[in-house]
Amino acid sequence: MGNATPKAAEYRRKAAACLGLAAKAQDPTDRAELVEMARVWHKLADNELQDDSAPIAPLEQEAVLEPQRSQRSDKNRDRSN
Repeated sequence: MGNATPKAAEYRRKAAACLGLAAKAQDPTDRAELVEMARVWHKLADNELQDDSAPIAPLEQEAVLEPQRSQRSDKNRDRSN
């Protein structure tokens, strides 16, 4: 596993890119799919760093998913007025 570190770093960069896009995504479905893609990239990175398969590392999804929740609140508030 001599080349594991560069591969793992690349996978983590891809995960970060997915999360960056998710944070900007307007559509909740797109956002969820990008977060899932980031989880898979993180798992691949973890697998590069160890022999046995590791569970998917938890991500800070609240920051990414929070805009979705506040948009829903705003829409509900608008409907009630």
